[in-house]
Amino acid sequence: SVPFDDLVTVYRTQQPDLMLTVITSDPKEGKIQAYLDRFETSHLNCPILVSGRIFFEDNNLRIPSNLHIFKEIADLHQLLAELFH
Repeated sequence: SVPFDDLVTVYRTQQPDLMLTVITSDPKEGKIQAYLDRFETSHLNCPILVSGRIFFEDNNLRIPSNLHIFKEIADLHQLLAELFH
């Protein structure tokens, strides 16, 4: 688990082509949307590929435009092909 502010620091110093994360634990109720919103407001200017059970169980989540959700490895392969063809 990397604190979000450290994630931003790594982004700024390394300038990655993409970031990938899998949310494996259930955040406290109501906290997941605030966490996702931070991706949108922290100026991470690269695709962010995200997976985790929460995305397929909670239909009320608003997904920021710079997040790309994948469920299976085949979805990840397709996203990578679309982003870097």
